[in-house]
Amino acid sequence: MKRQITNALLAVTLIGFTVLGIANITKTNHKLKTQDIKLQSKQSDLQLLELKFTKLNIDLEREQGQKTLDQQKIDDLQKQKDVLQKQLDDAQHQLQAKLYNQQLEREKLNQVAQNVSIAASASASSNDFYKMYIYQHESSNNPSAVNSIGCRGIGQACPGSKLPCDADYACQDAWFTNYAMVRYGSWYNAYIFWLNNHWW
Repeated sequence: MKRQITNALLAVTLIGFTVLGIANITKTNHKLKTQDIKLQSKQSDLQLLELKFTKLNIDLEREQGQKTLDQQKIDDLQKQKDVLQKQLDDAQHQLQAKLYNQQLEREKLNQVAQNVSIAASASASSNDFYKMYIYQHESSNNPSAVNSIGCRGIGQACPGSKLPCDADYACQDAWFTNYAMVRYGSWYNAYIFWLNNHWW
C-alpha cells in the first residue's frame, strides 16, 4: 500500500512537471510570435527605405541629365543617397540579426520540448528522486533562492545570470534537467557527483 501511494505521488509529480514544461513551451511560442510581428515591422521599414532609395536614384538621374544642373544639388543628392544607402545596409543587417536570433529561440524551444519529453519518459521512481534530492539540498526546492555568491534557482546556477528564467519553476526545471543531461549524462550521475562533492 505504501509503495502504491509513493508511486501515485511520483506519477502526480511527473504530470505536474510535464504540464509546467508545456506551459513554458506555450510562453516561448508567444515570444516567437511577438518576434515575428517585430520582424514584419522591420521588413516594412526596409521596404520603405528601399522605395525612398529608388526615388532618390530617379531624382538624381533626372537632375544629372539636365545640362544646367547645379553641382551643389548633385552633391546634396549624393549625400542623401549615401545616408539612405547606409540606413538600408543597417536595416538589412538588423533584419538578418533578428532572423538569426529567432532561429536560436526556435532551437531553444525544440531543446526544451525535447527535455520535457525525456523527463516525461524517464522513470519517476529514479530520476525524480535524484533531481529532487539535489534541488532540496541546493535551494530547499525554492526557485527564488539566491546564495551569498549569487548562485540562484532551484539548482543554484553559478553565476546566477546564466539561468534564463526568473522564478518560473518549470523553466528552471527544464534548464537544470538539460544541464544535468549535458554535464553528467543523467540525473543519477549528477546525484552521485553531488553526494561525493556536495555541489554539482
